[in-house]
Amino acid sequence: MRFTFETSAILALLPRALADSLTLYLPSNPNPFSIPANTHATLSSAGVHFSAPLSSANTFVFHNVTPGSYLADVHCPTDA
Repeated sequence: MRFTFETSAILALLPRALADSLTLYLPSNPNPFSIPANTHATLSSAGVHFSAPLSSANTFVFHNVTPGSYLADVHCPTDA
């Protein structure tokens, strides 16, 4: 099978198109603004690990996340 240049370029971008951003939002109760700024979250799967800092909007934004099943953990130094 022979692809034209345009088709090959589109197929090369396919893995990037499947990668997306994932945003985790903190609930409004208890007050999310009381959480320390060095709080971060991780997404883990078999052989894959993503980390995201706490944003000023009280969210954790993970970039280039491929489809799959992940475990999300929030790491906060003041709360267990």
